Amino acid sequence: MDTQMITRRPRGSWRGVLSLALVLSLSLLLVPAALAQDGHSTITLYTRGAPAGAWASVQWQDQLGEWHAVSGWQAPLDVVPFSNIAYKQWGVEPDDYGRGPFRWVVTAGQAGTIWTTSPTFYLPDGDGATLNMTLGAATAAASEFATIVVRAPDAPAGAWVGVQWQDALGAWHPVDSWQAPLVPSPATQISTGQFAVLPADYGDGPFRWVINTSEGGPVWATSARFFLPEGDGATLAMTVAPKIAIVPAEDLTAELQAQVATLPAETSTERLHCARGGCDHSLITLQITGAPANSLVGVQWQDGFGVWHDVRGWQGSLDPSADGQTLLKQWTISPEIYGRGPFRWVLYNPLGDTLLGVSPNFMLPEDDGLDLRLSVNGAG
Repeated sequence: MDTQMITRRPRGSWRGVLSLALVLSLSLLLVPAALAQDGHSTITLYTRGAPAGAWASVQWQDQLGEWHAVSGWQAPLDVVPFSNIAYKQWGVEPDDYGRGPFRWVVTAGQAGTIWTTSPTFYLPDGDGATLNMTLGAATAAASEFATIVVRAPDAPAGAWVGVQWQDALGAWHPVDSWQAPLVPSPATQISTGQFAVLPADYGDGPFRWVINTSEGGPVWATSARFFLPEGDGATLAMTVAPKIAIVPAEDLTAELQAQVATLPAETSTERLHCARGGCDHSLITLQITGAPANSLVGVQWQDGFGVWHDVRGWQGSLDPSADGQTLLKQWTISPEIYGRGPFRWVLYNPLGDTLLGVSPNFMLPEDDGLDLRLSVNGAG
């Protein structure tokens, strides 16, 4: 990779901390890997051949180079049944993303002799990221590189994975040497991509994974942003789902204050043609001409303080209409939310990371069998 094209991030460091009490502010929720999800990340240690009753601890380094135990991140290793593999995992809350340096220390019992010590590392910096380190006995040679891994359950056949980095202006650029087909696993239905990170690039970022249905094809999924692992032998693994990384409403504040365009729209209400017995729902529909191909849309609602929030589940790509001339998106409205509002449609670029415009505000239909349509022309 071209390291000259990547700017090094100023790390949030524990150095300069005057009191060990501040370390206790870490949230130390143990999170099984299978349950990892957005809203936090994890650090995980794996070992082979550790002595029975081995104890794992995480330590942080102060400005004088001294190491201190992180209270709460100290516990016996958990053992995988019928194997010589032991592990320990801790959850990392967003307030602690990117902090460090830390290291794992494995001892023969809670106060026993040191069995092995990991290279230093920084906490992952991105929701859903898992920083894995695999250690052997202290005499084993450590790898002189780190690894980033993406896992994509149920990715389509022929899917292509790439890594992008973000410049100081917020624009994303592909890392030329980190582009390849996903490797499928028929046994697990989980496709993977993996790239090596050289020491000169440790800690660089931010980056993100982008998975396309094929080389140059539509985007299938994007990851949260992350920073490269910092430590020999470290593996930063992320699992992505087939969803679009649409910019959260809270992140759009600055853009909206910069007078993002309100899309000119015509509003109409049509009656649905329901089967005998009538309708038990209504619809909201956005219809656009002139939008870029594969554009994405979402719906947001406004609270009593004027703050906008994403409506979960109401985000996705525009669909072609029957006439082939327009793009549209439609969501079903259930009776318990009839008449609520205000809401608005939000239009994004195909990657979901740039805001193209917002619709005028609207209230949801107030009765069964209605289709509230906003028609937008010239959105591109």
